[in-house]
Amino acid sequence: MNACFSGQRFWLAERYTDINKVLFVALYFSTLLPEALFLGALALLAQFCVSKFVLLRHCGPTPDCGFYLSRLSRNYFIPFVLVTHVVMSAYWWSGYPYDNVCENGAGEYSYCAQNFWSEGIFPPLPRFQPEGTTWMTESQELLTSLYAWSSVVVVFIASAAFIQNAIIPKIRAIYKSTYEPDGADQRINFSSVMHLDEIHAFIPQVRVKGVSFPMLTCDISAIDEDLLGWRDQIRGYDVHNLIHDVYAITRSKPLHPIFSIVKQFDPNVSSYLSASQPNSPAYSLNPMPELN
Repeated sequence: MNACFSGQRFWLAERYTDINKVLFVALYFSTLLPEALFLGALALLAQFCVSKFVLLRHCGPTPDCGFYLSRLSRNYFIPFVLVTHVVMSAYWWSGYPYDNVCENGAGEYSYCAQNFWSEGIFPPLPRFQPEGTTWMTESQELLTSLYAWSSVVVVFIASAAFIQNAIIPKIRAIYKSTYEPDGADQRINFSSVMHLDEIHAFIPQVRVKGVSFPMLTCDISAIDEDLLGWRDQIRGYDVHNLIHDVYAITRSKPLHPIFSIVKQFDPNVSSYLSASQPNSPAYSLNPMPELN
């Protein structure tokens, strides 16, 4: 019963995929079908409303995620979509009316290839039409030329930006450190904020469908329980820990650790022990007990 009210997982990657897919399709065919921009806007609005409802009313709490997914979409995919839009617009205009029929000037018509894309011609300028056979009107030639040269400029700028922001840093990182700190040190220790609800640690655990709480796969006796991010007020944590199932089956502790080892190092306790008993065996590199 409790599992039915725990909520589903909200997959942010799938939402980004759907949004980018709509954006790509709308811009790709916008030259042939201008109303595709309007339909794409309606689709994005519908996805926003549905995602907002699902996130707030249907899905359960999800782990915090960083900015890498949004940065990847903003810095790489959206510029790629814009470049594709400009380039394909030039090809769409150059191939109109897409009937592969050309006039030879004597009132006769013959077959001609109007698809510059399949011919591997870039930019698709009007002067690349087969000699003696033309299909573009004067206004079409002007519009195609504008789009073709614009696509050249856009591709050049996008390529230069990609090389500068993606390729060169990778090459520079081979022989020079490129790390730059993000933000400033707030002078706040983790131990002083770990009891807040939004501050959690990485604790090995497995979520099972239909079970309210995850299954722990480590010994949590050496850490603060607030780091887990959840609490069973009735049964505690032992019933959700798989190490106790192993003990019950084998009736003994394994000779070597078979689950993850998790430890907590409290700087306040460490500094106190090292100052009061510097030679005490209680303070060492592993102050917490280890599962043996």
